[in-house]
Amino acid sequence: MATLGSQMECWICGADADSGEHRVKASDMRRFFGKITPASPVFFHSDDRRNIRIHSAKSDKLKTSKVICQRCNDTHTAKYDDAWTLLSRSILAGWENVKKTKRFKLQTAFPGKVGQQSINFHLYFVKLFGCRIADENMPIDLSHFAKCVLEQHPHSGIYLSFNMRNIHSKSGLYVGISEVHGKEYGGVCEAATWYYSLGELDVQVSWSKETPIRNVPYAWHPESGGKIIKFRQR
Repeated sequence: MATLGSQMECWICGADADSGEHRVKASDMRRFFGKITPASPVFFHSDDRRNIRIHSAKSDKLKTSKVICQRCNDTHTAKYDDAWTLLSRSILAGWENVKKTKRFKLQTAFPGKVGQQSINFHLYFVKLFGCRIADENMPIDLSHFAKCVLEQHPHSGIYLSFNMRNIHSKSGLYVGISEVHGKEYGGVCEAATWYYSLGELDVQVSWSKETPIRNVPYAWHPESGGKIIKFRQR
């Protein structure tokens, strides 16, 4: 990833990076915790620190460092964010039925627009993963990620798996992302996976450098996953 003096460049377009990406969307935070304020905070935990008070769903403490430009973060990718907001809201609204049937019809979230919106929410995770790669300095080439985001077509090596987690009490409520687990061969990262968790809803993001990951149970991709998301118990 290139830098210009002390200014990092946007990993998508190469302009000055002046924006950080939310690791978890503010709308997802508010859906679970309501309005987050200094009087009603939530607590952020990481591998390095615990019980960091968060006073707003848009807190900079919940963002990556500045690895993306404002234009790419807003104008170029807003529809990707919006598609995921619509999908997560719709899945969680019908969560009890999802747990019974272990499936969700994308038509429910995107009536008449399943094809394009499926690509859009897929690209939300491509964008988020790209921001994490840049922020955490992972040895993964971002050129294909950037091309997909800018040209609005799916990333052939990124699949999503949708899971259900058992949470028996509010004390176990968790909203956040996992660390990225990668596989290296000869010093080169060839595959990686991580989780985006919203309470009982869990999305596994899997990336492969060479060939698509097809052996992950219930793996979904907009070009081959169809109009129904199948869930597995995790």
